[in-house]
Amino acid sequence: MKKNSLLATLTVCAFTLGFSANGMAAGNAQQQIDKALLHADFLIKADSLAHMHMHMHHILNCMVGEHGKGFDPKAMNPCKGLGDGAIHDEASTAKRKLLEQVDQLASIGVTIDNPSAAHDVALAMHGLLKEAAK
Repeated sequence: MKKNSLLATLTVCAFTLGFSANGMAAGNAQQQIDKALLHADFLIKADSLAHMHMHMHHILNCMVGEHGKGFDPKAMNPCKGLGDGAIHDEASTAKRKLLEQVDQLASIGVTIDNPSAAHDVALAMHGLLKEAAK
């Protein structure tokens, strides 16, 4: 009888921990998306190419996390301590696809030397992040 009671208790604990961990990962992803969107707001208002590149790096770092491909340790990581990167932490396949597109655009955007073209990329990144933040 004690064995069954212990087994039931462990099962409930395992389920509860699993549920909490899944909820926490999604919460971390949402916090990272929100932080990236804040930097996308800064990005579309940037007054120079250097500032655009800086905010693109910040967004890229939020997307991939400290151990992700394309992470720039020289650039600020506004999502430090919020998770392992929004792409990694996001549970929704649809949102993850949006975030991967943001990552791709940021990777291209930081190499663009034309302010007008960089701003076009910035607008696309902002739009995708707004959609992902819903």
